[in-house]
Amino acid sequence: VVEPEFGVHNAYCTEAWPSHVMRQVYDVSFLVCIYWVPGSAIVVLYTLMGCRLWARDSHLHRQ
Repeated sequence: VVEPEFGVHNAYCTEAWPSHVMRQVYDVSFLVCIYWVPGSAIVVLYTLMGCRLWARDSHLHRQ
């Protein structure tokens, strides 16, 4: 617990990592799992859905 000076009594916790590299590995892993994987899936799936919806379908057109 860290208490700042000047009579302010706000207490908070900080993470204690064994090394700076371990912290970076955690941050990058968290970023990939939380943002990149779901974001990439959304982009790919919406692109496939859009291509399929906009593709010409012969049985839908008049002859």
